[in-house]
Amino acid sequence: MPEIDKYSTDASYLQLADMLKKRRRNGETILPPFRVLAAEYGVSLGVVQRAVRQLRRESLLQISRSVGCRWIEGKLPEPELQKFGVIHPYPEDSNHLLVLNMALNQAFADAGLNAIGLFRASGGTTAGEIAQAEWLAKHRVGGILFSPSSGTDFAYFEALAGRIPVIAIENEPTGSALPAVVFDYRGAGREIVRELKRRGRRRLLVLLDTSENGSVAEITRALQEGLDDVTVMRQPLFDLGVHCFCGDYTLFRSVVGEVETALARGGFDAVFCPYDEHFDKLFMLGVREDFRAGVLPVVICCNRPAWYSEALFRSGALFWAFCPDEFMETVIHRIINWDTGHQRTTGVRRIKLVRMDHVYR
Repeated sequence: MPEIDKYSTDASYLQLADMLKKRRRNGETILPPFRVLAAEYGVSLGVVQRAVRQLRRESLLQISRSVGCRWIEGKLPEPELQKFGVIHPYPEDSNHLLVLNMALNQAFADAGLNAIGLFRASGGTTAGEIAQAEWLAKHRVGGILFSPSSGTDFAYFEALAGRIPVIAIENEPTGSALPAVVFDYRGAGREIVRELKRRGRRRLLVLLDTSENGSVAEITRALQEGLDDVTVMRQPLFDLGVHCFCGDYTLFRSVVGEVETALARGGFDAVFCPYDEHFDKLFMLGVREDFRAGVLPVVICCNRPAWYSEALFRSGALFWAFCPDEFMETVIHRIINWDTGHQRTTGVRRIKLVRMDHVYR
């Protein structure tokens, strides 16, 4: 078996593509699964996938779910539109949902896929998750990405994974063997703890929405384990935008009052919130400056450009950012490998959150 020349000026995937062409000339009709090729040529799955994409661009390969990678003659026909389902608990107007959609489309483009994501809202309920999964399966999607809730029926999704690739996203499927891609919120929480201790901050107020979220629970747990004095305060943060959009600031003023009371009584020297835009409007623009004095803000944000208030920057706030493009690229890589490699993906991939202070200074 030919080997990849590590000292060649040609990239490994281009060398592999040339090697695979010889199989076609020798009369091979179907390309073996990606894992088999990776083992045969001693390369990573990523190199195999890039080589296959190159061969598709050269009109030599066609990929289908039923057959796999098939060698073809002549011009490559227009690729069939692939559909992937995304089951999520978010409102349809959620900014986070928009970011996920954009990242998914970018991942399709980078992978050379003619594909779309069918986003279906579960309402965060077990019945909603199953209903949407049934709808997606009926419409013959190539795979399902779903964000587990606290009551997810993992037995149902594990059974479904026997027919369709299913990957949990954002929230880890606790107690289930389903593969997952999640942000490493617990790791970010530990980093935040180290930074707060380095700065001599000891009393932390954690501002959360009233809804439950596995990722938020992970980072909150890490903060509570690392610091001696952590107070968790839950307020209807996600409802504030809806009320204010309608010109009703009653709820906003009520929540601001609750936060100011907590700050006056608690003597906090740091505040953490995983929702950057909600925090900016509520805490930096709503809470009076004398209540905020001496309190260091720590927030979770997206690594895409955002417009924050000048007050947030002047506060010296610390930012930890998640990267949706890297996240969705990993998800699509795993689900395509499962689909075309004919071997189920396993394990949990954790995408690190990145300290973003250098961007804002």
